[in-house]
Order: sequence, then C-alpha cells, then structure tokens
Amino acid sequence: MKTNVLPIVLLSLLALAAVGCASGSVTGQVTVPGQQRVPLTMTWESGLFGGSGTMTASRIITTAVKAVSVKQIGYAGLMVPVMEDKLLAQRWAEGTYNIDSVLAYSAVCGTGLDTIPLPGDITQEQLERIFGDVAVLATKWNKPLSARLQPVKDKKAGETTDFQDPYLFNTTIHPVP
Repeated sequence: MKTNVLPIVLLSLLALAAVGCASGSVTGQVTVPGQQRVPLTMTWESGLFGGSGTMTASRIITTAVKAVSVKQIGYAGLMVPVMEDKLLAQRWAEGTYNIDSVLAYSAVCGTGLDTIPLPGDITQEQLERIFGDVAVLATKWNKPLSARLQPVKDKKAGETTDFQDPYLFNTTIHPVP
C-alpha cells in the first residue's frame, strides 16, 4: 500500500523543487507498479515562485499528480505550505508572493491557504473576509479548500515569526490585505 502513496509525494516534491529555484530543470517520471507512467518535464528559467508562470507551473504539477492512477484521498495536487517549506518561507519573506496569490493558486492546486503567518492584532472582521474569499473560491470550483491561518501573538506586519517548532520555518509577517 505504501508504494502507491510514495510516488505521489515524490512527484510533488520534485516539481516543487523546480518552481522554487531561481532557474533549473527537472525531468523525470513516476511509475506506480502495474500502472501508467507519468512523465514530468519542467524548466524554470530566471523565475521565482510567485512570479509570472507560477500559476501555470502549479496547474502542471497538480495535473501530473492527479494523473497517477492510484486511489487518491484527501487533497491531491500542489500544496503551498508557507511555513512548512524552507524555500517557500524564504520567498514569502522576500515578498515574491502573498496571501492573495496563494489564494489564486488554490484554484489549480490541492489546498487553500496553508500555514499563513498573520499579525497577532488581526481583527475578527479581517479573518472573516479571508475565510469568505476561501469559501467563495471553494464554492466556485466545487472543491475542498482549507485555511490554516497562523495569527502570531504580539507580532506585527514586517516582523519575523519566532516559532520553536522543527516543522515550521520562520518568515516575515505580511500586512493583512
């Protein structure tokens, strides 16, 4: 059973490595024993995650993941966990993408807003608007989307998170749009 899950994870990681690099190329394929091969070729030249072409790359990755003919449960496709990936956290801090762009990528990815750091003084109304945007997109595309938002107590926009968690990478808190 684990052999059917591993290729999906590997495909997602290989593809995400391609979109996270300043430039590079990933070519490969995923083979599930007894199933079809899913080729993956992606070249990313002089671009950063969040720049032009990120939406297209996100769609390609999600399409490739969904093309693997194994039973898929839960979310299937590219995930953009801002604070759970070192390079994504770095790009977030650099400002190459923001909460609105992650929400836009959700239209073609596997999840919604994932581990988004927010100022600790965010209001209930601001949170309601963010959740409302996620709900509208989920309804429009008839797909489940999540919102793992991380308001950080006593932190303001422009400051860096200081989580002491081995599974989170600290990054800059953006202002709420």
